Amino acid sequence: MRWRQFVPCDDGSWILNLPPYYASLFAACFPDLLEQTHAGFQQSHVGRTMYAIFPLLPTQEIQRIEGFLTFFERVVCLGLNRHLADAFSDELDFCLALDFTKPKPEADRTEIGELEFQAKYEQNSDAIGELQRELASAVQMLPPAAIRRPRLLTYVPCEAGRDFYLPARLTRGIVDMVPRTFWDGPDVLVTPVLTVAKWPAKRLDVAHKLGYWRLVQEAQGIQFSRSVKDCSVIVVDDLYQSGASLWSFARYLKNQGAVSVVGLACVKSLRDTDNR
Repeated sequence: MRWRQFVPCDDGSWILNLPPYYASLFAACFPDLLEQTHAGFQQSHVGRTMYAIFPLLPTQEIQRIEGFLTFFERVVCLGLNRHLADAFSDELDFCLALDFTKPKPEADRTEIGELEFQAKYEQNSDAIGELQRELASAVQMLPPAAIRRPRLLTYVPCEAGRDFYLPARLTRGIVDMVPRTFWDGPDVLVTPVLTVAKWPAKRLDVAHKLGYWRLVQEAQGIQFSRSVKDCSVIVVDDLYQSGASLWSFARYLKNQGAVSVVGLACVKSLRDTDNR
């Protein structure tokens, strides 16, 4: 968030001032709190922000608002970039990454970027566990309207027989770390397996990656461990670069009957293009 403010007033009320996107996001996350305001969010005099005035707020509700501000000040909310704008529209209902990442050198990586590097390339168990905790916290901050019950968790699929695949490892920990009351029954984790040979992703640019996913779609080339029909699905990935894979998989899930799909990545690269 480039600019935000949450301050008490002399009469005991509170003012929350946010950029328009985050005001809408707050309304989606906390409709119950917004009902307590005098008139919801209103446009500020300068027109660049939205503000809401709350009456006396209990400590617990102040902490909820401050938790929202702290969380969304750090994470990266993601939408369609210019490389994908012509290929997709509403396949992902919401998407975020825990932080940005820089590929090298090590000293320039963000904290989350370093964890992702250690988890993915060194298979470091401590880094994997920390990423699982961060993602489990993020799951519980997602806008409720985007993850209506029943809720499922999955990951961008890989080919069968792979010994280590970070997104799969991450999802197993997330299920256990998120309170059971968040989920709907024990059969929450959906295992996806590609039945179409995977092209070498490191050699594909955006256009070729989209072409591969079209083949997957036409061949119905993903097997799921359970149906996703009529469910909200949270999809985990380690790296969001162009977003081509995550948006394509979201399309596949919706074609299989998912009512909403939310993307959750560990890190967002500093560029929006895949390999050239």
